[in-house]
Amino acid sequence: MGQAGQQRSRQKKICNKKTVKKVKSTVEKKAPKLRKNIQPGQILILLASKFRGKRVVFLKQLESGLLLVTGPFALNGVPLKRVNQRYCIATSTKVDLGGADFKSITDSYFSQEKTGKKGLKGQEKFFAAEAPKKVLPQEKKDGQKKTDDAIIKGLGNETRLNMAAPLTFNVGALTNPNVHKLEPVGAMGIGRDSRHKHYKTGGRSKTSIKKRKYEMGRPATPCKLGAKRVRSVRCRGGNMKYRALRLDSGNYAWGSENVTKKVRILDVVYNATSNELVRTKTLLKNTVVQIDAHPFMQWYLKKYGVDVGKKKKGAKEGEKAEDEQKPGRHVVAKQKARAAKQKLDVGLEDQFQSGRLLACIASRPGQCGRADGYVLEGEELAFYKKKLEKKKKN
Repeated sequence: MGQAGQQRSRQKKICNKKTVKKVKSTVEKKAPKLRKNIQPGQILILLASKFRGKRVVFLKQLESGLLLVTGPFALNGVPLKRVNQRYCIATSTKVDLGGADFKSITDSYFSQEKTGKKGLKGQEKFFAAEAPKKVLPQEKKDGQKKTDDAIIKGLGNETRLNMAAPLTFNVGALTNPNVHKLEPVGAMGIGRDSRHKHYKTGGRSKTSIKKRKYEMGRPATPCKLGAKRVRSVRCRGGNMKYRALRLDSGNYAWGSENVTKKVRILDVVYNATSNELVRTKTLLKNTVVQIDAHPFMQWYLKKYGVDVGKKKKGAKEGEKAEDEQKPGRHVVAKQKARAAKQKLDVGLEDQFQSGRLLACIASRPGQCGRADGYVLEGEELAFYKKKLEKKKKN
């Protein structure tokens, strides 16, 4: 059968294909049942379409099985529309629909007129005149306004604000998606394990165990300068952390004088990490801040009898305050004896005259809920002064 090495030909069998006649089903499609937790007047959260994340008021179920909902349009821009109940989350909030009239709204209300351009093909479609832009009929506008006015009357002030505010949430994190309050849900968790990391060569280690509770991390909440606001966080073993969100005071120690005072934090002036933390007035450990010097000035006057805040050039010899009380001779003698041995740092003396001292935060506000620290003096003060001068020049 021809030359050597030639492949053998195989005959293909052609089998007759049987034609199957399609029988029309006489079963009528029924509208899906309404979920038990969805009732007229209930506020729903949409999960699909361009209005996803918006809160809407449920009015009724249409013959097609779709839900008739409205924003109201005046509050959040959601008009009367049909929604599949699969793409809704029911909340526990209800609205009174007593004055609203929406009986006339059916599926035919949402039917659209067919344009002549759809049936055309090829060149005819390309050269055909553009269809006029759709304009909403005045009847629908009036109907929307009438429905909205009746619903808005049944809303409370707090509910109105919630309806208007945008909602961002993670659907996968919902514990019970069928009953959801008008509050956003937290994002995914943060892990602090090292098993998921690559080797230096680029390879990946095998994950022998799953995530553990002790490897859990929490989102960063930097403490800002402001009225005191501290939140408690329960930790592993029943221990507590105190997360400071806002702080405006702290206990600051004057090391050379061995005295500590509670003072106001006035401003954030330097942070070695980033100038952005200075701009946003974020309080972290080792942040250089300006504190109120008056508590230390009062203590210094009481101990040494010297008013460090008074400017030497502007002060007159015979000038005395009216309310100032003279201390006894024994107290004056003690103060003079202490002042003879005392020598105040020149850098601190200049700061006392301005009424502000440079200090450094030594505690961790995000862990202990406090912004305590110490007054800068000596070489450390000179170092940070140079840094601030350099920052001003740049």
